[in-house]
Amino acid sequence: MKKIFIIIIVLSIIGYSCKKDKTTINNNTLTYQWQPIGPNSNVAGALAINGNNIFANILNNGDGVYFSSNNGGSWVSANKGLTDSSEVKVLAIKGGDTIFAGTYSGMFVSTNNGGLWKAIDSGLTNLVIKALAISGNNIFVGTQGGGIFFSSNNGSNWTAMNTGLTVTAFNVGSLALSGNNIFVGTEAGVYLSSNNGNSWTLLNGSPEAVALAVSGNNIFAGTFNMGMYLSSNNGGNWTAINNGFPSNTQILSLANFGNNIFVGTVNQGVLLSTNLGSSWTAINNGFLGSPIVNSLVINGNYIYAGTNANCGVWRLPLSELGL
Repeated sequence: MKKIFIIIIVLSIIGYSCKKDKTTINNNTLTYQWQPIGPNSNVAGALAINGNNIFANILNNGDGVYFSSNNGGSWVSANKGLTDSSEVKVLAIKGGDTIFAGTYSGMFVSTNNGGLWKAIDSGLTNLVIKALAISGNNIFVGTQGGGIFFSSNNGSNWTAMNTGLTVTAFNVGSLALSGNNIFVGTEAGVYLSSNNGNSWTLLNGSPEAVALAVSGNNIFAGTFNMGMYLSSNNGGNWTAINNGFPSNTQILSLANFGNNIFVGTVNQGVLLSTNLGSSWTAINNGFLGSPIVNSLVINGNYIYAGTNANCGVWRLPLSELGL
C-alpha cells in the first residue's frame, strides 16, 4: 500500500519598512544613492537573484534564507528542510525556480523558490561548502579541506575533481566560470581547468584569492588583506592593482560589469574601478558609514549588496554610476 505524505509549508511574511535616506551627494557630476530593500534590521550574507526573485541568507539570529518575489518589496522565510539555516554560505539559481544552497553541513536544493529544501550530498566526502558555480547542467562546489566536487545531474551525485591540486589547495575560497575555463581561488593561489575540472594547473604568480571575477581574458582576484590583482591574459601573469586602494582592506566579494569591477569589503564598504584597477573610488553614499559587504550581485540594471547595514540587502542603479 502506498503511503501518502502531505507537507504543509508555512511561510512567514516579513513586514518591510526600511528607512530610506533621501540625502544624495554629487560624485564627478553623477548623483548616486544606495537604497535599502530589506529584510528589516538584518545582516545579509549570500545573495542569488534572477529577475524580480531575490534570495538572501540572513546571518543574525540564525534566520537563514529569505525570499522576495517582488524585488525586495516583501520577504518570506524560506528555510523548511535546511538542516541548520544559520550555516548557509553560498546561494545560486539554476533556471527559473531551482535554487542551490551550499552550507557548512552539505548541499541543498529547492525546486519551488525555497518553499522546501532537500539534501543532495551523495558522493560529497566533505560537507563544508564555501564556493558554488553553475554553468548549464554542470555544478561545481568548493569545500574547506576537500577540494572541488562536480555534478552534472542537479546534485544527485557528486564526484571529487582534484587532480593537480595540492593539499593546501583543497581549502577553496572562490570559483568563477568563463566559457570552458574554470578558475578556483585557494590558499595556494588560483588554479585553472579547461577540461571541466578533470585536471587543474596552478597559475604562476597568482595570489591567495578569496574572491574571483572574470571578464573575457581579464581575471580579477581579491585577497583577504593584500588588495586586488589582475591578469589580462587568462592567468598567464598577475599584477597588483592597488593604486589608491586602501591598504589592509579585507575583501569579501567581487562583481564585474564588463571591465568595471566592484569590491565588497570589511572595512571600506564598496569600492569601484572603471579602468581595470588603475584607480579606485569608494561608493558608499546612502549607507550609514562603510558597511561590511558580504556579497555583491549584478542583475539587470542594478547592483545588489548583502551587508550588515540596516535592512541587509541594498541596491543601486548602474546608470547612476554612468555605467
